[in-house]
Amino acid sequence: MRKCLVALFLLIPAIASAQISGTTCPGNGCIDLNVGGQGTIGIQISGTWAGTISFLGSIDNTNYAAVQVYPLNSSTSVTTTTGNGIWTAPIAGLSSVRVVFTIYTSGSAVVNRRTTSTKSRVGSGGGGGVFTALPTSMYYPEIIAGVSNTVTLGQLRIQTGQTKQAAIITIPKTGTLDKIEFRTDTITTAQDVKISFQAVDPASGNPIGVVDQFVVVTGASLAVGWQVPGLITSDGTGSGSKRTVSAGDLLAIVFEFNATLGDVRFTSILKNSSTNLMADGYQYVDSFDGVSTWTKSANGFVGALKYSDGSYAYVNPNMIPFSNNTTTATAFNSGSSPNERGLIFQFPFSVTVSGVWFLSTRAGDCQVKLYDTDGTTVLSTISLDKDNTMADTPVTIAYFSTPINLTTNGTYRISVVPTTVTNITTYDIPFSTNALMQAALGGVNFFATTRTGGAWTNNNLAKPLMGLVISAIKASTP
Repeated sequence: MRKCLVALFLLIPAIASAQISGTTCPGNGCIDLNVGGQGTIGIQISGTWAGTISFLGSIDNTNYAAVQVYPLNSSTSVTTTTGNGIWTAPIAGLSSVRVVFTIYTSGSAVVNRRTTSTKSRVGSGGGGGVFTALPTSMYYPEIIAGVSNTVTLGQLRIQTGQTKQAAIITIPKTGTLDKIEFRTDTITTAQDVKISFQAVDPASGNPIGVVDQFVVVTGASLAVGWQVPGLITSDGTGSGSKRTVSAGDLLAIVFEFNATLGDVRFTSILKNSSTNLMADGYQYVDSFDGVSTWTKSANGFVGALKYSDGSYAYVNPNMIPFSNNTTTATAFNSGSSPNERGLIFQFPFSVTVSGVWFLSTRAGDCQVKLYDTDGTTVLSTISLDKDNTMADTPVTIAYFSTPINLTTNGTYRISVVPTTVTNITTYDIPFSTNALMQAALGGVNFFATTRTGGAWTNNNLAKPLMGLVISAIKASTP
């Protein structure tokens, strides 16, 4: 029993608490935390106080600059606060984080900080357990034909002669549904739109036509872009009962005009060709002609299913909540600023990575680098020649000379670095909020990072079309 308890305490991240109550720093106006070799920090401030508290970071423990921290459940970063709350921030590469009163009026603020140590080594993942090779390597996030190889976005249209559109999905987890968020693409004639949850007829695969829960979005409130309607309930007002679902259920999300016909289009991901499995097997959309016939097509619905616990469900690889109507293509070269673009990521368990994949057009040569948790140490470099690629937009898969073990919750980066002044282009998926990344491959801890030497700039509202080749995972010891 004692051995088990010792092992448990060793695995718990460091937690520290202190009070600040003035502007003297060093002194009672600030607290400093050594974060060298650590990947993320959580900061909670409580107590009764008045003033402004700033979040700062340093590499040399002498010169401090503002650190971008993210309030819990928000995608908007801040560098100061005038009230209590909880914030998180990626801090790989820093040696110290400071929480300091930059304006002090009264009271004492209680500051709790929690960090996770994340040191990596080639050949060892740290902690207990054994790395077990997978039967075959896997890509994560997964490479999706038609998404990672040039996304083609289209439209689901409701109008005269096409009065309903339905997305048929398989429910990924048990719970209670709040709403479906979605993207409108084109609004030709705005009218009130009714969105409903319906059962699916097992014989036909079409919505049964019985509206169980619904919400009405007024035509006046419709706009091109990401839409966040009200709660979908039995009475349509937000105060009725919500839909309870079980993992594996089929659900129809039906869009139609509430009364007067108009002309509105919703964003979808098109199946690129008859041989492309982009949407087959994941979901389908169903179009009603206004008379008696439903017609299925193997396209992906751009939306996000939100549960009553505040989470967004990852439904399938092709139900991606794009905030715009296209991926973001960025051309850059060795003389650009930034001249290094990549992915910052964490795994909730230890893994062995043997390579990377990324979507690009490469007219020039480049390198791909894997960085350790400090953001500066290069664990592996791959050189890529421009001639060893296709002219269109291919997915490049490249392998490290030696597989690399990554630690649990370590904050790592992979980046693409042009080595000439000839442009290469990489691609990102844009999101309205970081929380919506829960509904996309990789989740909220896989997002964009850039730099031109020196410090990295992270963007947790963009997900690069790149990922890792995983060859082994590590099971923890009991």
